[in-house]
Amino acid sequence: MHRTNALPHTFWFCVSFVLVVAFALGFASVAQESQTQDEAVHISSGYSYWKTGDFRLNVEHPPLSKLLATLLLLWLKPDFSPSPEAWQHSDEFAIGREFLYRNHVRADTLLLAARGVTIVLSGLLGVTIAVWVARRAGPTAGVVSFLLFALEPTVLAHSRYVTSDLAVTLFIWLSCISWYSYLERPSSWGLIRTGLLTGMALATKFNAVILYLVFGVTLFAYRRLAVKPPVMKTAKTIAALAFVSFLFVFGTYRFDTRAIAQDPALTSRLERVYPKEDSMRSRMVQTALHTPVPAYYFFRGLHLLFRLNQSGHLTYLMGSAGVHGSWKYFPVAMLVKSAVTWLVLLVISTFAAARATAQRVFNPNDKWLLAGLALPVLLYFGTCLVSSINIGIRHLLPIYPFLCAFMGIVLFGRERNRKARVISWALVFVFVLESSSAYPDYLSFFNVAAGGAANGHRYLLDSNLDWGQDLKRLKFWTETHNSQPLCLSYFGTADPAYYGIQYRPLPAARDATGLVGLDCVVAISAEHLFGLKDAPFAALRSLAWSERAGDSIYIYDLRQNRLGSESPASSSWPKN
Repeated sequence: MHRTNALPHTFWFCVSFVLVVAFALGFASVAQESQTQDEAVHISSGYSYWKTGDFRLNVEHPPLSKLLATLLLLWLKPDFSPSPEAWQHSDEFAIGREFLYRNHVRADTLLLAARGVTIVLSGLLGVTIAVWVARRAGPTAGVVSFLLFALEPTVLAHSRYVTSDLAVTLFIWLSCISWYSYLERPSSWGLIRTGLLTGMALATKFNAVILYLVFGVTLFAYRRLAVKPPVMKTAKTIAALAFVSFLFVFGTYRFDTRAIAQDPALTSRLERVYPKEDSMRSRMVQTALHTPVPAYYFFRGLHLLFRLNQSGHLTYLMGSAGVHGSWKYFPVAMLVKSAVTWLVLLVISTFAAARATAQRVFNPNDKWLLAGLALPVLLYFGTCLVSSINIGIRHLLPIYPFLCAFMGIVLFGRERNRKARVISWALVFVFVLESSSAYPDYLSFFNVAAGGAANGHRYLLDSNLDWGQDLKRLKFWTETHNSQPLCLSYFGTADPAYYGIQYRPLPAARDATGLVGLDCVVAISAEHLFGLKDAPFAALRSLAWSERAGDSIYIYDLRQNRLGSESPASSSWPKN
């Protein structure tokens, strides 16, 4: 595999075509969806950073992706005037709901403006994958890598929402390829550039901390595999990276320095737990509480994430709900949420790379190239296996650029023979067909081997299937059906009243007696139907649902047929 700098016009035409298709699919599909669980929080928090310079909201995630997502809102100029009580207590969900649905700018306009930034970032990520691969393995490999990334249903799903997942994927990828470039040609600018990109990743999501481990392991691998290993002092190099990256993070927080005692969310609690007393211990505690901390909210967020990982998070895996993670979660998610042909291509490329390595086909630079793509995947995936926070395949998104680049290089690099390429192209064609069948419900995609979205609840819930995205589709269903009276149990933070949905809350129905008093059309989110630990709606599971709004809201007509003997029908929401 030899590097080339000049890329042909056909390459740029193909990349542009894939980019336009990905943008069209992203905008067209997300316009049909209501906000997902956390989007109002991310949008209102990001806008609050711009308007107030205060980072108290949503400290669980660093601010960069939220700042980027709300850039267009500075032009739209929505109102941000949370109640003093909500602001004092950092009530991000109440503030987000008020900001999105009680503003002079329409909620759909705010959502589309912020989501559009994520879609653009996803396009930038795809183009960098294509160019980086093309310069090392040829234009065909670059285009295919981009195609495999841009049209993978999981990537398409989370390339449209206002979250930190896609943005951190972009910055982790850019940090790694910048680091590899630095290893190949060490320079002060290369080190600074890598530090800045690492800072961008850290300022987007805390999982980017793993980059330091990736840098150390890949440095060792490069010294073992490369023809001309770099001459550098490892400790000083990593220290320089850490300094530059933290300086960027500090700048992202506007160089905010504050003490723990100045955190408005902790003030009242600290006064109760640590009263001022005239004792040595009390004076030491008070000194610690009043010591200024650079980028305080960054470390506060790290602390909260550590506590959450220790205590666990409500999770659902293959019919069981719990609060602690399982090492099986992410392997299962990959198997059922990825396109079947995408998985086949991944398996074939892995075996092909292993066989070529065993036969010593690869030269040292080839080995290093593939190792540089495989090692971040293994390290990141390994940390996910031991995590207690199992809430969605979206947390695996950072490995997708590396996997797609790996497949493109191994299967479509210059050294591949004609027969292998024909088979690979046939699989890519089937992959495109499989991806197109997922439109527009990318979030709830489950592959055909798992039984599709209709059987998705047997494996996973939350952001894998039901993230509150189908409220618009429920509104469409109520307009085209005799749906009153409607009893609703909705998992999400969108406002049903904003969409004109008239309903009453669905009472609990744990057994058959709970169904006796129901005389309404029941609309219930999959998360509430299958995923709640105390199973308040267990009685509905024995009934046959009549329709679905999208893939995540199940509908039962209990007005006339309390036994629910109607056959399941597909959603009537239009797919075009």
